[in-house]
Order: sequence, then structure tokens, then C-alpha cells
Amino acid sequence: MTSIFDDAGRNIACTVIETGPCVVTQVKTEDTDGYTALQLGFDDAKEKNTVNAAKKHFAKAGTSPKRKVAEFRDFDAAEKNLGDVVTVDEVFAENDVVSVVGITKGKGFQGVVKRHGFGGVGQATHGQHNRQRAPGSIGAASYPAKVIKGMKMGGRTGGKRRKIRNLQVVKVFADKNLILIKGAVPGHKGAYVILENRSFQITWIMKLDVLNIEGGKTGRQVDLPESIFGVEPNEHAVYLAVKQYLAHQRQGTHKAKERGEIKGSTKKLHRQKGTGGSRKGDIKNPLFRGGGRVFGPRPRNYSVKLNKKVKQLARNSALSSAAAAGNVLILEDFTFDQPKTKQFASILKQISVNEERTLVVLSEKDENVFLSGRNLPKTEVLRAEDLNTYQIVKAGKVVLSEGAVEKMVEVFG
Repeated sequence: MTSIFDDAGRNIACTVIETGPCVVTQVKTEDTDGYTALQLGFDDAKEKNTVNAAKKHFAKAGTSPKRKVAEFRDFDAAEKNLGDVVTVDEVFAENDVVSVVGITKGKGFQGVVKRHGFGGVGQATHGQHNRQRAPGSIGAASYPAKVIKGMKMGGRTGGKRRKIRNLQVVKVFADKNLILIKGAVPGHKGAYVILENRSFQITWIMKLDVLNIEGGKTGRQVDLPESIFGVEPNEHAVYLAVKQYLAHQRQGTHKAKERGEIKGSTKKLHRQKGTGGSRKGDIKNPLFRGGGRVFGPRPRNYSVKLNKKVKQLARNSALSSAAAAGNVLILEDFTFDQPKTKQFASILKQISVNEERTLVVLSEKDENVFLSGRNLPKTEVLRAEDLNTYQIVKAGKVVLSEGAVEKMVEVFG
């Protein structure tokens, strides 16, 4: 890694990656392979270390044997021929958002502290004899008489294929075939990685007309990406995301005092037997008014864990269902000089969504627009990056600004 200074004088940590030149070693088409793709080869290999089948494969492309070969389905195969060279400046430019795929560093067999971040027995630092970094109990007794799947234990760490998304291209040196990526990438020094430019991967499924604030068409159209608005809806993922959102709305601060927490005398009210009445103990008995509560509520955390990919699937499922039902509208970017609820309500009426519960999504926070929509009972205004499944499902209509679509592609991909 290295670091450079940007125009504002900030020091940015970067990873230097050699990216080519790559040679087209195979062109796949619908007729021959059932799909279109390009196979690219990188880094020359010694011919004596290459098997004969690979030698003939590279000879067809008129190039020397390569150490690394990868297939990309995002290129237009008609634009490239066998043996053509793909350079870094053809695919990447400064400020592009890319994904990097690589094999993480292998760290061998590691214990639970390093592998899973365990904190030791009871988070203690003293009084443990050869137990500080131990995993503790891994299961119950006679039932279920097995270790539950997914139990966090020691084991082989690293050496797995990982993709890091949303990394920024800081600089491209076309003459040296080098590219600077902001931040770290998976893999050891000298390892092979695959760079994916997000702009090459987006497939568009439908075009929607852009409406102006008077409700008419502007003549422009916006493409909706298939990766966000064209997935097959998964109802269970939507259920889990909605359940998590509602659970996180609960503060969990409920508390009732039990017998030991009530202030009062501990004197026994009367002797245990011989009075003809029941045994009562002191005045804090739960049977009396003002006494402690039996098994009362205690503060607790209601949060529900949900994997990032499940949340992403749920959000995309909700958006895809809304788009398929025709409940997604595109509105030109707008703003107000000052908060005006009446003016905001007029815009919703012009685009015929004032009678339904409406979710308005903006590319960035606009304080005047947020305040204008705050008092409308069936309207909610959000930034694109704050979009969540519950609010999409709850809304009858989803109104996206032009800039919001671009922001969603950038953030959600």
C-alpha cells in the first residue's frame, strides 16, 4: 500500500494494483457457448511450465502463455476480437466505483479469540488458569446431544474468496498499467485480484418517464437497474426485514420492581402459624398493594440480527414488487426556498398520489423539503441511502427523484 494527498491536502491510503495489459484469449458468443463473455489473460508464464492444451489455447489468440485467466460477462463481445489487448484506461477512470475480488491472507489454524473476536472467559484478566482464551461450552447435555451447526470454534482462518464493494479509483497511470484504489483489498502482496467496474455490470430493465412538478412529462426517461428493480421477490426476506425494523423501534426500557427492590420494612407481619390466615412474610409481599411484582419486566434489547445480503434482498424485493405493480414514479429534482407544506401537497396532488400513503425519496437531504413533508399525514421523505424495506412495503406509491435513482445505483448497486 501507499498514500497520496488529494486536492484538499488529505492523506489517502491506497493500494497499488498492476492491471494489464490483458489479452483476449477467448471470445464466447450466444451461438457457441449460450452466453456472451470475454476471457482475459494476464501475466506471462514460462512455456516449459504450461501444459500442451493451454499452449494451444493461447496460440489461437496469438499470445504467450498466461499465469492468470479470468472470464468477464460484462464486456460487449462484438467489440473485441481474439488477441486484442485491453488496457487499464479503457475500463477504469478516476473516481469510478469498483469491486475487488481476491483470496484473503491465509492465517492457518487460529483460536476463537483471533478468529471470532472472543474476549476470554468472563472478560477477565486475572484468576484464570489456562482458560483465558478458551471457547467455553459448545453445547448442551443429553439433549440435543450434538454441537449445533454454525458454532463458533477454532479453525482454519483466511484463505477465502472475498469481494470488497464500493471502492474508489483514486488515480490511473495508463502508461505504467497501474491503478490506485482507495483503501485495502483482499490478498497478500503480489496476489492476483479481479477488478469489476460497477458501470459495466448494471443491466437496465425498464424506462420510466420523468414527471415535472405540474404532473406533466418532461420528455426525459430514466432507466431502472435490474439488480434493484428486477429481482424475483422473496417474501420471507421481506418478512424478516420488517420484523427487524419493528423490533428495533422498541426501546426495551420497561422495568417493574420486584420484592427485593421495594423500599419497606422487612419485619414479619405476624407469626407463621396459628393466626388462621395465610403466611405473608413482610409488607413487600406481592400479595399486598404496593408490594413487589412477581417476575416483572426487566430492561432488555429487542434487536434482531439480520445478514447484510438478506436485508439487501428484502429491500430489492420490495422495490421490484412496487415497480412491477406500477407504483414507482420518477419526479424531476426539486427544492423549496423555505418550508411550504401547502406547496409540497400541491405537487403530490399534481402527480396523483395525494390520496395514497406516499414515500418520497431524494438523492440527498434537503431540509426545506423534509420540513415541508413532515406535517402531511400520509407522506414520508427519505434520502436514498436511508431507504429500508418497511417503509417501501408500507407505502402505496414510491416517488423517486431523478438524482435518487443515480444515488441508489451508487449505494445499492
